[in-house]
Amino acid sequence: MQIFKLFLSAVLFITALSFSGCQGNNSEPVETNTTVSSTHLSDYNSTQPAKLSFVNDSEVNVTANGQIIDIVILAKNSANSTNTVGRIGVEYLNNTNTGLVTNAPATIENGVVSFSYKAPDNLQGAVDAGITFTKLRFYSIDDPSVNITLKVDYTPQNSSAGKPVLKTLTLSQSSINITHSAETKSLTLFGYTNQGTTNINANIGIKYSNTDIDVGYFTPISPTITDGRVTFTYNGPSNLLKTESNISKTTFTFYDKNNTNITTLLTVNFSPSALNQQYANYKLTLVDVNRTITAPLQQEVFDLYLKGADGRPAENEPIVIDYFDGSKGTVNTFKQMTDANGHAQFLYTAPADLTNFNNSVITFRVENTTAAATKVSSTFTVSTNTTDLAKLQVATPSITLSRNGETVSIDIFAFNGNNEPFSGGSVMVQYPDSIVNSGVEGGHFLQTSVPITDGKATFNFVGPDPLSSNVGPLNFKFVYSAATNISTTLTINYVPDIPKLVFNDSNITVTKNGEVVNIDVSVYDKYNTPYEGGNIKIKYPNSVLSGKDVGSFNTTSASIINGKAHFIYTAPNPLDGNDTFSFTFYHDAQPLLSEKDLNITITPASGQIILTNYDLNASYDTSMNLNSVKPMTFFVEDENGIKIHDSNITSMKVSVLNTALASLIDSAGHSGTSLTINNKNSVRMNLKSTTISGIVPIKVSTEFKDANNDDKNLTKVFNVIILSGPPTAMSLSYVQTSQNTDIAKFVEDWVLTVTDKYNNLVNTSPAVSLGAIIGYAKASASVNNIANYLYVDATNNDGNLTDTNPDTFISSKNIFNNVDLVNDKLVLFGGTGYKFEAYGKWDIDTIAAPNKLTLLDDYNGAEIDGLGYTVGHNFRNEVCSNSPAVANVYAKDNNNILDSTGSMIVQIEYDYYLVGKDVVLWANLVGDVNGTSEKVGIGRKVTLRGQGLTGASYSYAKGFEGVVRLNVTVSNSVEKYKNANFSYSVEVTGEDTNWTIIGDSMTDGNITDCSLNHGVGYVDVNVTDPAGGAGEINLINVLPSPEF
Repeated sequence: MQIFKLFLSAVLFITALSFSGCQGNNSEPVETNTTVSSTHLSDYNSTQPAKLSFVNDSEVNVTANGQIIDIVILAKNSANSTNTVGRIGVEYLNNTNTGLVTNAPATIENGVVSFSYKAPDNLQGAVDAGITFTKLRFYSIDDPSVNITLKVDYTPQNSSAGKPVLKTLTLSQSSINITHSAETKSLTLFGYTNQGTTNINANIGIKYSNTDIDVGYFTPISPTITDGRVTFTYNGPSNLLKTESNISKTTFTFYDKNNTNITTLLTVNFSPSALNQQYANYKLTLVDVNRTITAPLQQEVFDLYLKGADGRPAENEPIVIDYFDGSKGTVNTFKQMTDANGHAQFLYTAPADLTNFNNSVITFRVENTTAAATKVSSTFTVSTNTTDLAKLQVATPSITLSRNGETVSIDIFAFNGNNEPFSGGSVMVQYPDSIVNSGVEGGHFLQTSVPITDGKATFNFVGPDPLSSNVGPLNFKFVYSAATNISTTLTINYVPDIPKLVFNDSNITVTKNGEVVNIDVSVYDKYNTPYEGGNIKIKYPNSVLSGKDVGSFNTTSASIINGKAHFIYTAPNPLDGNDTFSFTFYHDAQPLLSEKDLNITITPASGQIILTNYDLNASYDTSMNLNSVKPMTFFVEDENGIKIHDSNITSMKVSVLNTALASLIDSAGHSGTSLTINNKNSVRMNLKSTTISGIVPIKVSTEFKDANNDDKNLTKVFNVIILSGPPTAMSLSYVQTSQNTDIAKFVEDWVLTVTDKYNNLVNTSPAVSLGAIIGYAKASASVNNIANYLYVDATNNDGNLTDTNPDTFISSKNIFNNVDLVNDKLVLFGGTGYKFEAYGKWDIDTIAAPNKLTLLDDYNGAEIDGLGYTVGHNFRNEVCSNSPAVANVYAKDNNNILDSTGSMIVQIEYDYYLVGKDVVLWANLVGDVNGTSEKVGIGRKVTLRGQGLTGASYSYAKGFEGVVRLNVTVSNSVEKYKNANFSYSVEVTGEDTNWTIIGDSMTDGNITDCSLNHGVGYVDVNVTDPAGGAGEINLINVLPSPEF
């Protein structure tokens, strides 16, 4: 049998599949027909695949036309690890009706490579022809001898496969070995459905066989399979030696939480013995083995050196503390790694109290081994002369606090029996019972224990805030940590210093509206010196609670600077009769004890002007619809938002400045573009719009008398937006083409414009959906274009859209049999008159008949026929290589909302191959517009133009004759211009040269014919006689032409 080797790539179609045979719930990767590559390849590259295995089964069954199955392969190296790189290809071992494998060759990622297989479109026909199976060989591109074969059996069935459900769980490794503590392993769990696909999600539980000892754990603790797989981590026991002393292996059961019968097992083997053998000839040495402790908090440095079996320093090895009594001091760490000299260092600190300290032992060893030479111990002994401290003394036994939050340093002196300064150990502070048990606010120390250095220990104390005179003297006790019978006492007295407030003038008289007065408050302490710190605050009189205007201060709290606080008082405006207000000032340290009143007397002077500001305002909606009426109310109010009385209004004139858009109607029924109302505030007008949208400026002018009976006038312009009507027409216009070389794409800009029935640009900001038909479904009856694309221009009595239940679209031809209900869309366009309610994209529900489609979208209009239509999708395959080419359609800056001018920039981003291809752009308005559900659209066939085409040139010498082929390329790229039409001119520069055009890729055959120059566009020029002189043949003025 001839073997065809194909490298194919195709778009993945989702459908159903079932595997043959009975398969259990514990599934292991299947290894069949596997050939291990030669040793030199593994030696050459440890990441080279040496073995391939299927995650699921090596023989599967397909039952439906075009059925899809997922194929997942593990690629392992010679060390049986998935640390592999490379690509996997596929060979078809049958020459007909083999189906199609997508994505081949595929790249290995983390040891895994995935394919999809699509069964033949006529499965029963293959079986009737005697073809009941096919075989697919998957092989390493770098070493084809590493391969594996999949058998696919054909058993057509008429019944539907139904919704896929999880059937099997498979681990990338069913057994792993753990050789050292806290070792981690990365694993992948695969899920397959009963239809052989991996499009499944599942919540996975893990059951432990052993729960009474440390057997490690998983992160995450409960993995979730997404799209058929999940990668997680196993974390080995923290002390492998301890675990292995109890069990040599354990088993974990992975199960589907929704169906606990679906399981797979993981066996973990604990093998620290290899490490014991590895470290058998290692030696750990401790410098200065035994230590003597003579003082509290004494520090000892332990230096350890590790040598390997060869006697050299062992670098980067973990040294741990195997035994240590935590009541006998502290260590800085329990684990250190050796450096390049095999050295590791630990720091020990003795306890503060050595009273009950007996001899103790600390043991060090190399982690992960019990080899005797890798373990050492040190013994502590305590000197009998642990302390000769005799006395503690507070430098100042009694202190007095007078300020809130006052801070004080407290020195504690230490002496030995010879009254000499003593160093060593530490001093601890003990609080009085009234603070500990009764919650008295007596302040606190910033330290609980301070080391004795040079005969002294210094504490920092922070007093209470606020400081209260109700707290009696409190005694704080300081004790020596190593002998608590040695102590001293500090007494703290609490006597608040009451600040005294003095005004520069405690009785102030104001006579003018809004008069401003500067007020200085001097603050003194008990020694009559300027008081520093804290703030002076103000309490307003109770009359403010009844709405009385008593004036205001610039702040209610001012900091004391150089013994003074400064305030600024502003009197009421206007002054309202004679009155006196009392404001209370106080220091925040002693609010009640430091209060001082400031009296302000109000005595208005006669004939004052009342200072009041006025504003002209309006109440109205800022937008309205066409042919509608909206009320507007205009009024004058003061700065406090109080409207002035009607009697103060002389007149109010309201004028429309854009009279083409709207007019006015007052409450009496008078209409016009300018109306005046006298002696009335809160003037109500109705604004009536026309059929033109836009912005209407409303100018309002008013004359009135203010509080001083003076004439005033105000003018203001208010704007109302008149929204357009429902959108009824759309257009698409070409702007330009740019190029994004980073992603090898051309980008065309088009302008989408939307208007209403009055020719207003739509300014209601509707949302727009966008797309394009790039590749066409194959028509199942003949249509008039080059490749039988399902595209039909508008003709009478064809292309019928009907409002039925469900809505339907009917063709006069039986052309819909090949429509793909998953990927294909229907786009409508053309015809006589305006049919924008029918244009644009429609989602297809079913193929009701070969000439009839039912639609998912809701059409609510009258029956329409004579429509142009096309069915297709947003990609197409290259004709001669079957490689996919795609295009994206989106709004510029990803803003799918029409701007206020009813326009939007639409961008089409496409692969170079699509230059010269005919595509159908579509756009639809979606959602509600002005509260009305709207669906209008547009469809337009355009030829993608890129940035032009480039024709080849040929230089010839004198006497040349013969045929020259000039190929066409896509400008500004390395791509050849394929399977497309173009226009051109030929220029020949040599003298006495006779030439003719004898053919091109369009006239010699069909542009889809790959046997002609592999589909590349060309022009053939024949120089019929020997040229009289040298010259060039140039293919010029090359431009894309419509595809069909």
